[in-house]
Parts: sequence; C-alpha cells; structure tokens
Amino acid sequence: MSMTLVSDAPFMSFLADTVLGTDFSFKPPVPVVMVVEDDDDVRKSLQWQLSSLGFETSVFRTPQQLIELAEFPPFGCLIVDYRLPGQDGIQLLETLRQKECDLPFLFISGHGTVDTAVAAMRLGAIDFLEKPLDTQRLLDTVRRCIDADRNRYETKKKIEVVSKRMETLTRRESQVLDRIVDGLMNKGIANNLDVSVKTVETHRSSLMRKIGVQTSAQLVRLTVEWRAAVASNDHASGLSRMACRP
Repeated sequence: MSMTLVSDAPFMSFLADTVLGTDFSFKPPVPVVMVVEDDDDVRKSLQWQLSSLGFETSVFRTPQQLIELAEFPPFGCLIVDYRLPGQDGIQLLETLRQKECDLPFLFISGHGTVDTAVAAMRLGAIDFLEKPLDTQRLLDTVRRCIDADRNRYETKKKIEVVSKRMETLTRRESQVLDRIVDGLMNKGIANNLDVSVKTVETHRSSLMRKIGVQTSAQLVRLTVEWRAAVASNDHASGLSRMACRP
C-alpha cells in the first residue's frame, strides 16, 4: 500500500527582497535526514542511499535514541518505521510534536493499514510507503520533504527579521501603524489619537524607516503578511499540540 498524504507549509512573499534588504540572506543549513528503523539491513541501506545522494544522514535503531537528542536539526526531515521497539511510529511522532520538533516526515512500513495511514495523516505525514521500498519513490518523497521544510525554515527566518523590526517601534508608533493598516489617513489618525497631524507624520516616517519600507502600500502589505504568518504559525503549533493529546 502506498498513500500520498498532504502537508502544506505557509509561505510569505514579503514583496521580495527589496523590503527585507540586507537583514535577510537565506542560507539554510545542510538538511539532515533522520532515519528511525530497527531493521539493521534496511537502516544501513537507507543511510547508504541517502548519503550517496549528498544528504547528511543520522540513523537511529530505537525511538528512545532519537527522543534523547539534546536538540533537533533546524532543517531536514524524518523517515520513521511504523513498527518500532518500545513504541510505534505514531507514538514517536506524537512525542516529537510535544517536543516541538516540526520537521516533515514520512512513514515506511511492511504492515500498512488504512487506520495507520489515517493516523499518519492526522499528524501531517508527507507520505506513507510500504516495504519493500521503491527507491525512486522514496528519494522523490525525501526531496519533497526537504522542499517543504525549506519553505518552513525560510518563512520562520523571515518572520524573525520582521518581528525584530516591529519590536523596535515605540508604543505610539505601534498605535499609528495599527491605524494605517486600518486605512486611516494622517488626519484621521491624529483625531483618533488626539495628537497633531505633524506628530502623526513624524511617527509615520520613523516607523517606516525602522520597518524598512519606502511606501505606505509596502508598509501595509508587509504588516498584514507578517501578522498573518505569525497567526498561521501559532495556529499550526496549536494544532500539532492538540494532535498529540490522547
């Protein structure tokens, strides 16, 4: 049985690099493919195949070996056997989600069932492959995992850049920004905040310089996309934690 499951990673455009400027240079670390497989022959074969294609690979015989890692790689994917000693693959992924490991993953199994595939989908598996593995299908899926995680990693870094800029705003600048996003002009903002139009213009100029935009249109679009991305990431994290509950 082979069932392709959907995993979608949000991605922000941020008006291209003209807005992010020199603060953002996307150089992701080398992706790490982590394999959890108790069959020695399968594990060694996977390590050899992946390494020969240039993937940095870490292999584990038991779930506990993976769980005991001090930290997980920031970029990569997981290949997890469904039937493992100590706990099955579903339980392992639930544990990893609780530890906030958000790497994309695919399941491999010699005993796949519909219930197993549904459980994998619930956790967000990219694919579910049955043994004996089709090498090309496996490698294509790993590449899809890496591509998905590259988007996740880049989005995370972009959010961090914009968040740092937003943190430099004063309370009054933040209030002015909120009203700009709401569509108010300078006079309307001045009336709303009970300040002069000149004061609003000063705050507007300052916050645009801090955020790194040249026009009001860029300011609004960047702010809206940044807020949506933060909310999307928070929502995704919440769903992952909910999925781990019994």
